[in-house]
Amino acid sequence: MYLRLSPLRTRHLEQTLHWINNSEIAKPFGVDRHITHAQHMFWFMSLQEDETQAIWAIEQDSLGHIGNIGLKNIDRQHRRGEYWIYVGNGDAQGRGFATAATELILEQAFDALGLRKIYLHVRPDNHAALRLYGRCGFEHEGLLIQEYEGAQGRYDILRMGICESSWRTMKKLKPRVALMQPTFMPWLGYYELLEQADIFVFLDDFQFSRQSWGQRNQLFLSPGRAGIITLPVQHPKNIAATFLEISPAHTAHWMKKFFTSMSQSYGKAPYFHAVMPLLEEWLKRSYANLADMLTYFICQTAKYIGIRTHVLCSSRLNYERNEQRSSKISSLLHSVGARCYYSPKGSLTYMKQDALFPLKNIITYFQYHNPKEYCQYGNAVFVPYLSVVDALFNLSPSQIRKTLRGTRRWLTWEEAIVHFSAEQKDSPDEITRCR
Repeated sequence: MYLRLSPLRTRHLEQTLHWINNSEIAKPFGVDRHITHAQHMFWFMSLQEDETQAIWAIEQDSLGHIGNIGLKNIDRQHRRGEYWIYVGNGDAQGRGFATAATELILEQAFDALGLRKIYLHVRPDNHAALRLYGRCGFEHEGLLIQEYEGAQGRYDILRMGICESSWRTMKKLKPRVALMQPTFMPWLGYYELLEQADIFVFLDDFQFSRQSWGQRNQLFLSPGRAGIITLPVQHPKNIAATFLEISPAHTAHWMKKFFTSMSQSYGKAPYFHAVMPLLEEWLKRSYANLADMLTYFICQTAKYIGIRTHVLCSSRLNYERNEQRSSKISSLLHSVGARCYYSPKGSLTYMKQDALFPLKNIITYFQYHNPKEYCQYGNAVFVPYLSVVDALFNLSPSQIRKTLRGTRRWLTWEEAIVHFSAEQKDSPDEITRCR
């Protein structure tokens, strides 16, 4: 059996309209009216910008488009969504396709969309559906009394759900892993990678580059004026020196200048007095090297935000250090037993050049982060890509967690190749997941 989930496209619309105007299919969804072609097209166009929904066509190798499956009411803050499915092709019913599609969408929900809870609503007398959901790991959560109204009066509905942790345990899945060099007060996209992974590896024994994000970042240096803050470092003459061989060189004068700039720029921001002590404690500590300083900041701020990902350092792992960049990454991933690898989209270029990826038995997902606007105190026009410090001063921890989730959907290797090529050509992407 070869089954594929393909994001809903125009080629699926005619069949979809036929199905949703079928009373037997539409009944469980509470649709009791005829949908016109114009209404259907309007719905499809609005779907492209709707972050609360994700819909796939279910395609089978010999039968073609057999049904649709999706998530609605997606809540990015609480990372949950509501599942639904229908198999409209009569020849496809009762052959296990719904179970296979459901397993695929759970993989999409938890690995590609970053959700942590999926729930559904089903009639208590829909025994076939209850068996399907039970096979896939959904558990009963409660009965909603007279929750909906139909032609025959009000009726009860059963709520079922599955958590990402339960799904991983049931499937006996290996961890999701992200790898990044430590950077100086990184941006929110860095924390999105950190939050998405089960294990985050700091590449502390990788080469340090001068004037890189390893020692500089952007913040408001005075009200309304964003600029670069550079951390002084002691750099040996060895051009191949790693983060472990670099020492921070911030003096008392540099720190005083930094604190003064922060007070002038953010002194009246909502969370200035809660966050400033964290920065003072961080900068006034002693560190053995630059790696220790940068990772300490990232770990402490992640804890403040509410990110609990397990972190490791590559210098303490057993991997092939003398290989090319892609081989080193592959070795690290295998050393921690990764099932999925989450990478910034910028890495795709060198990974293609090295021709080692995609890896066998490790799914590569690429970040496609679109910064979310938030209120920056004293600035009328939002400035993206600033250090996390800007968000720390302006937002509460829960607001930061919601804001940092700028990737609507993490793309697999195959999807990224198509998506970024299509982006360059200004044409729509066609991305699929298969079983």
